[in-house]
Amino acid sequence: MPRIEFILTDEVKNKLINVLNEYDDVEIGGILVGIKEGENLFKIVDLSIPDKKQKFFRIKFSREKKSIKKFLKNHYKNDTGRYIGEWHSHPTFSLNPSHIDINTMVGIINDKNYGVTFAVLLIVQRTNEDLNYKGYFFHQDLDRVIVMSEKD
Repeated sequence: MPRIEFILTDEVKNKLINVLNEYDDVEIGGILVGIKEGENLFKIVDLSIPDKKQKFFRIKFSREKKSIKKFLKNHYKNDTGRYIGEWHSHPTFSLNPSHIDINTMVGIINDKNYGVTFAVLLIVQRTNEDLNYKGYFFHQDLDRVIVMSEKD
């Protein structure tokens, strides 16, 4: 299998740092907007952040769908990116996806309402002054999850 890479823009990294600082030790998340830069390269250009209507817990969260639709519609209208996947934090445990994470992502790529054949999962964590993250690639034609590499 070829190497699959991703790029996080500085704007996305800063957005993540700010939102992780705000929500500290509860799990949060949203969607990723990106651009396919090459055969195996994805650039993540934006992500949705939690709003006050969401519910947060130590190991899970729920999303408010109306704000997500508005967020995506704005990107589609301005042709600045498309839905590329999901992100969420693991504040106190590893950056590896749980069984629930994997099942959710497999459900997304098999749900005709999403209309995608692949999706990226970005798991993030803030420790001290560092932003830690790991990307995972899911595709309908693959029977396994691929750990993505960050492009140098």
